[in-house]
Amino acid sequence: MSSWHNQSGRPLSSIAWLKTHHLAKLRERRNFAKEVVERDTKIILDLGCGPGLWLGLFDEIAPKNCKLIGVDSDQSTISAAKCEAKGWSHKYDFKNLDIVKDINDLPEADILLAFNIFPYLSDPLSFINKLKIKVRPGGKVVVRQYDGAAMRFGPMPHDDRIDIDISLYSAVGKSNQFHHYDLDRMFKLLQKTNFNNVQLDFELFKRTSPYAKEFLEYYKNTISWTCNYTNEIAAHKLRLWEDEYLNNHENCQSYFTEVDLVSVLS
Repeated sequence: MSSWHNQSGRPLSSIAWLKTHHLAKLRERRNFAKEVVERDTKIILDLGCGPGLWLGLFDEIAPKNCKLIGVDSDQSTISAAKCEAKGWSHKYDFKNLDIVKDINDLPEADILLAFNIFPYLSDPLSFINKLKIKVRPGGKVVVRQYDGAAMRFGPMPHDDRIDIDISLYSAVGKSNQFHHYDLDRMFKLLQKTNFNNVQLDFELFKRTSPYAKEFLEYYKNTISWTCNYTNEIAAHKLRLWEDEYLNNHENCQSYFTEVDLVSVLS
C-alpha cells in the first residue's frame, strides 16, 4: 500500500491515497475552489478527476445551472466518482478517456481543472496548447502542481534531512512513471503556452502540531511512502523522527509545509 498506485499503475493515484490527501487539506481546497468558480460558469471539466473529490467541492459552490464533468483513464476511479456524485445537487457526467490520446473527445468547458496531472505527461506543453480549443469564450484552465522538493517535515537535523532528500531523489528523481520534482519544469513551460494570459503563483500549505486526525493520517502515509523508496539508513532516520515527533506528538511539537504551483491560463 505504500506505493499508492491506482489500478492503471500510476503512483500516488490510488483512491485511498487521494481521499486521505483530500481530507487532510479540505479547508484549503474548499477555499481555493471558491476563488476559481465564476458566477456565469456553466461547465467545469476536471482532467484526471480520480474519484471526483475536487468536483464534489465545486458541487457545493458552483452556480445552480453549472454542469460538472470528470475525465479519467482509470475505470476504477470513474466508478468511484459515480458513487461519490450520487448525492450531488448539480448535473454531472464522467467519461473514461485518456486525456492525451482522446483529447479531441474532451468536451468544451468554462473552467478546465488540471490538478497534479503533469508529472504523468511526457509532453505537457503540447497538451496544454491543445487544451486552448476546449476553453469556451471567457473561460480558463486552472493548474495546480505539487513538487516533492517543496515538502518539508520538521524540525529535523539538517544532515538527516539532506540524507533523506538525496536518497529519495536517487530513487524517484528520474522515474519514467512520474515526475516527483516538477515545479520548475512546469513553471518554465507555463510561460511558453499559446494562452494570452498566464498567471503564476504559489500556495503554501502548512500545519503545526497538535494535528487533526485526518491530517496526521496523511502525514504518516507520506512518511511511509517516502520510506518505501529511500535506502535503509535514510528510512531508519525518518522512522526515528516519526516516532519522536508524530507518535508522541503531544510532547514534541512539529510542523509540515508544502508548496504548490498555481496557474490560471486564459
